[in-house]
Amino acid sequence: GIAAYQKIRPLTKTTTDAYDLYTTLLNNGYSSANIALILDDRATKHAISEKLDWLAREAKTESTVIIFFSGHGAQLLGGFWPGEYLCPVEATLEKVKDTFISDNELTIALRAIGAGRLVVFLDACHAGGVGEPKDSTIQIKAGLSDAAYSRLAEGKGRVIIASSRPDEVSWELADMRNGLFTHYLLEGLRGGAARQDGKVWISSLFSYIYELVSQRASQHPFLKYT
Repeated sequence: GIAAYQKIRPLTKTTTDAYDLYTTLLNNGYSSANIALILDDRATKHAISEKLDWLAREAKTESTVIIFFSGHGAQLLGGFWPGEYLCPVEATLEKVKDTFISDNELTIALRAIGAGRLVVFLDACHAGGVGEPKDSTIQIKAGLSDAAYSRLAEGKGRVIIASSRPDEVSWELADMRNGLFTHYLLEGLRGGAARQDGKVWISSLFSYIYELVSQRASQHPFLKYT
């Protein structure tokens, strides 16, 4: 969760989102030894990459792995480093390769995780804020494209749930502690999306999030899976 960006526009509820998911997992049986919480100045490209590598080393075939990212995402069109990226805390357009995480880098990292079940929640499409490029040939769009999400979902037992469609933004509403998407993600995990046996299936969770988020704003979460 990254709110206090060093070089681009800060966000307000993203670290709260990550912390609240962390406590929800703890309260539902996940061990603190198996959870890495990386917030703000600790959420560098190096630190995020190290934790993805840790997951690749530690996850077993029978494991369920959950990855959550709440922060800026961007598509860069033109220039020397065109592509689609997640933005760590130090992200700057002056050093794209060194300070952004490309969708290709993230795809490779996810493929290295051998868990039988892997779920990725991405809340990475906020309005503007990545900055103005000095090179006038470069264009910036918020978030990732549909093709990028499809690449991330490649493999077996993979589910990607994004907070909004590629042509939308993800909202932070004043009356909520969390961002809109994470508010209903947490509510669903805490029982709102549970079936009669008390279990929360990923299909039920997504349906729950989609229905309630789309009722509050022009925002439509979407799912990719294999």
